[in-house]
Amino acid sequence: MVTINIDTFTKSAYAQFTADTQMWKDNERNVKILFNHSPQNPIINTPTQMRFTITDLRTDVAFKKVLVLVAIIGNSFSSGKERVIKFDGLSDDKGNYSVNYTFPDLGVYQVIMRTKSNDPKFATLASFYINVALDTKLSNTVIGLILISILASLSVLSIITKRILWPK
Repeated sequence: MVTINIDTFTKSAYAQFTADTQMWKDNERNVKILFNHSPQNPIINTPTQMRFTITDLRTDVAFKKVLVLVAIIGNSFSSGKERVIKFDGLSDDKGNYSVNYTFPDLGVYQVIMRTKSNDPKFATLASFYINVALDTKLSNTVIGLILISILASLSVLSIITKRILWPK
């Protein structure tokens, strides 16, 4: 997993997490970024919409005409290699930005968002996390198949043992 040393960028930026929304504040640049996603509990191979709202930290008014760049970083469990997906040039006149992505593997992904503006003081960097799980229906099916396999194996073992210990 890639991590960012925030002190390199600013000493006053920090993230805060709630059940539905993650918040990033950058006091030096007067920026607040809210991040949430739908569905709330993403699962692999299902589209997930990630939403960002960028506002003035003091007035809570949305910043408009900001260029947003997003990178999603995660490790592929199947190949063991780090995967980086980039979305460049997102813009919106209302201060709301969104990205749709289908996560191919389960695990924790880091979503890094960078803003650009005509004002160099405005550029900021934020980091958020998404936990992607298996589909609960799929995992319940797999667990059920494993239990059935174990019970079938025990039954066969019982029959074989019975025939060996008590032959006719």
